[in-house]
Amino acid sequence: MALLHEVLADFESKFALKVELIVLDWPTAWAEMLKYATYGGGPDVSLVGTTWVSPLCGMQALRPFGPAECRRNGGSDAHLTSIWNAGVVGQKIWALPWQLDTRVLFYWKSTLQRAGIDEATAFSDLEQLEHTVAALAARGETAIVGPTVESTNTLHNVASWVWSSGGDLMSPQADRVLFDQPESLKAIERYFALHRSLASSRLCEQSRVGMRAEEADQAFLDQRAAITVSGPWIVSIAALVGEAVLNDLGVAPFPGVPYNGGGSLIIWQRSLQEVEATALISYLTGPDVQRRLSSARGQLPARLDVLAEMGATGDRFARVLSQNALRGQALSNHSLWGLVEERLTRTLGGMWRDVLDPAMPELRSVVHGPLTRLAAQLNTTLNRSTGTQ
Repeated sequence: MALLHEVLADFESKFALKVELIVLDWPTAWAEMLKYATYGGGPDVSLVGTTWVSPLCGMQALRPFGPAECRRNGGSDAHLTSIWNAGVVGQKIWALPWQLDTRVLFYWKSTLQRAGIDEATAFSDLEQLEHTVAALAARGETAIVGPTVESTNTLHNVASWVWSSGGDLMSPQADRVLFDQPESLKAIERYFALHRSLASSRLCEQSRVGMRAEEADQAFLDQRAAITVSGPWIVSIAALVGEAVLNDLGVAPFPGVPYNGGGSLIIWQRSLQEVEATALISYLTGPDVQRRLSSARGQLPARLDVLAEMGATGDRFARVLSQNALRGQALSNHSLWGLVEERLTRTLGGMWRDVLDPAMPELRSVVHGPLTRLAAQLNTTLNRSTGTQ
């Protein structure tokens, strides 16, 4: 946040414009965006999650960027494809990339060392990750932690498991969902199985009641769990705690296809200051500001050239995060994805209670039943919307 204030102060000085910053809490920001889209009265420019662009565009709440405006910030060639395409709906550009989010594995080196686990091979593939989690759980450790309530983070993590197993969540034509296919269901089952050790861990009570994403991250940062799948912000928080914590923090690339998301900048349709809004976005997405963004620990720029520079540094976190992002994949940017994301996030969140129930002998029925029923409901809606049978 301090960096953002510095960047905006520089913009104000150079362009003789005043920027009023409105800070929203990320968990409730989507609800605020819906209010802006429905009732107006909001800002001229907003930073939005990549998967928010399509539904906001469907509400006719956004102003598109013209070809010259896109070229000014480098266009598609200057950005990671996964995050650039998130702003493309119906052959028009509705959002320009600013910040990148990719999911990696974080772990505590000291915990693995006490368990006699070699960190060089502990996360080489998904099977080895499962072996590592099982070995830690057998020692009575809380092996891995993640959100155990309704959370888009669960969906983001699940997506990586599905993609890495050769599956997908929705067809490219958006005429049907694919998370009910055998390879996808098996991958989702494996993801939940990895977290079953929470039921008998020190985090047992909290995980059954339900941990939000920020609570799961904090449990990991408090070293109450050995491993987590999370984003770049873990590094910035750990750096604030102290150098000893940062030295103990390990990072490994996701052993498959990582999830990529991030933040994109949009201009609201109702904006009466288009010239000023486009000037601000051009400034924020330019290489100079992107380099300043990359210099802050735990921040990833969206520009390919700056990402490459990060990957060449001696900072192990920057190197792993940037290289992981280059292999990443984003969720669908189809206009119908918002419907699927909302229902799938809710369904996955509702599974945690049974997943963490020690009396539940196996996970197949916990995972397959709800997802198969949801797929049937969504496919009916998607078929009607796309005109397919």
